[in-house]
Amino acid sequence: EVYGIDKENFSNFPSKNGFSRGDIVIIKKEENIEIGDVIVFKTPSLSVPVVHRVVRIKGESKRYYLTKGDNNAFPDTYYWGKEGTPEDKVIGRVILVIPKIGYPSIWLKQLLGIV
Repeated sequence: EVYGIDKENFSNFPSKNGFSRGDIVIIKKEENIEIGDVIVFKTPSLSVPVVHRVVRIKGESKRYYLTKGDNNAFPDTYYWGKEGTPEDKVIGRVILVIPKIGYPSIWLKQLLGIV
């Protein structure tokens, strides 16, 4: 199935280069999520939120966002099924990435053994 976005399309989107370890993302609760946006959402199986790119949007009265990690081969159907993430599980849309600023927190956690 074609989802309307691939790696070559990313140059037109925010956060086109993805994220690296130590980057901090700033998110905003957003109503107008579009294909190509990077969203943060809750899953039924993980204790931490997932940060992935929207590759398809379905639904009118209730929207569902099919997402995919930029370096993943396939969309995230294993979290919520083929429809995608329900809109009420979306925490927000990434509006800013601050590179490397999270490293002090990572180092401190490693030093204290809180990994």
